[in-house]
Amino acid sequence: MRSSRARLLFPLLCLLIPLIPVLSSAADDGRGADIRLAIDGDGPFWVGERVAVNLELWTDALSFSGQSFQVPEVSGGFLMSSDSSTLKLSERRDGESWQGLRYTLDLYPQRDGRITIPEFEVRFSTGMGYGSEPQSHVFMTPLLSTEARLPPGVQPGSLLVSSTN
Repeated sequence: MRSSRARLLFPLLCLLIPLIPVLSSAADDGRGADIRLAIDGDGPFWVGERVAVNLELWTDALSFSGQSFQVPEVSGGFLMSSDSSTLKLSERRDGESWQGLRYTLDLYPQRDGRITIPEFEVRFSTGMGYGSEPQSHVFMTPLLSTEARLPPGVQPGSLLVSSTN
């Protein structure tokens, strides 16, 4: 009786064994990812001044791929990606190593008052090494606001480029 059960279960186990790594990797993938969007420096900024806006992509995986985002239009300012290079970052979170990529966007306020960068979509994939299946991530940035002021002596409505100096 015992050997007949084993003969019946053996073919079933042979069919299920190849699925075990797939099921466990899907369930135990555990790769984390997130994003940060922040203005570099404290406002208020001058109208026309370049304001650096840092978009950071983070993961506890080993590699990034397929990064994409579309810079939104900003009411009262120009937001642009003037450089496609990234700064590599690293940090420890709860004892784990995380790596990041920082993209610096340029915001040029064109009017005084509150300037708000609307939400925009950020996509990227992460992988655990050569031959591993990449995991896709899609995030929406938070709204981000800052204040802009006209420099002394400037008339409202003037086209202006300024700096902190």
